[in-house]
Amino acid sequence: MNLAIQSDQYLKNGIEGGLERIGGIGYKYATYTVKGRYDEPFVDFSDDELKKEYGPIGKAFEEKGIKIVYNELSTEMYVNYLTNTNAAREKMVIQTIKASSFMGVSHLLLKPFFIIPAGDDPVSVTREKLYELLELFMPVAKEYGVKLLITNNTFHNTKLFFGSEPEDLLELYERYGVMTVIDPVNAYKAKWKLSKAMMMIKDVIYAYQITDVEPSVRNPFMPMMGSIDYPQVIRTLAAISEERPDFVAVMNANIVFKRFSEFDSDGLDSALDNLLYKMGRIIVGDR
Repeated sequence: MNLAIQSDQYLKNGIEGGLERIGGIGYKYATYTVKGRYDEPFVDFSDDELKKEYGPIGKAFEEKGIKIVYNELSTEMYVNYLTNTNAAREKMVIQTIKASSFMGVSHLLLKPFFIIPAGDDPVSVTREKLYELLELFMPVAKEYGVKLLITNNTFHNTKLFFGSEPEDLLELYERYGVMTVIDPVNAYKAKWKLSKAMMMIKDVIYAYQITDVEPSVRNPFMPMMGSIDYPQVIRTLAAISEERPDFVAVMNANIVFKRFSEFDSDGLDSALDNLLYKMGRIIVGDR
């Protein structure tokens, strides 16, 4: 099993120095967030402009020997309370697919969505809308050689949405070939029996995000310090990786660094770098 790191925190002060830091810690795999948003000129960039902007980023990762296992969107692909922005959000996703291709990145992770207010049948409504969006995005993804992924959905204001149940993720894969990146915090909030659910859908899981959730206020937090049963997760990941040696676990560093941002210092950053890396190695079974 491979260990990857979210690169956002490390690249905030520049690609070159950030990649030196990532490689120096020991990571050979990473994820990357394409920063272009729906409300920025990014949505109207030509293919040539996207190549010029994002091609060098992919090349920089490659030259440092760090493989990007997937890209992420900078923000939501759909919100029902800002419907005037959704046409631009659709363009944002299409542009991010293209940017990923020009970076040499084979997968793009989409964010699931919920609706506010949820209404009487939020599962059907969010299923229908997601299918509508995938019908729009899949031909572009195929043309540019990028595969789409999605995170399991969460529980919000007493409501479940499409993608909140393991069966939904199997349905997505069977219909569109879209694999899943497991967010255990979303799974916890949706009341999954995490290890059982992961084994149920193991063939459609592309990656696992290493993160945790506080038991009291339910905010995401440091791995192995919250409500997720990591001893059981470690056993489950090991069982999956026996069949899938290319399986990836992604250390969700953004949440951790954000939590400690008010204490920002080189010493703390270095300590967190080492702690997260050592935790990650334990979780992926690299001892």
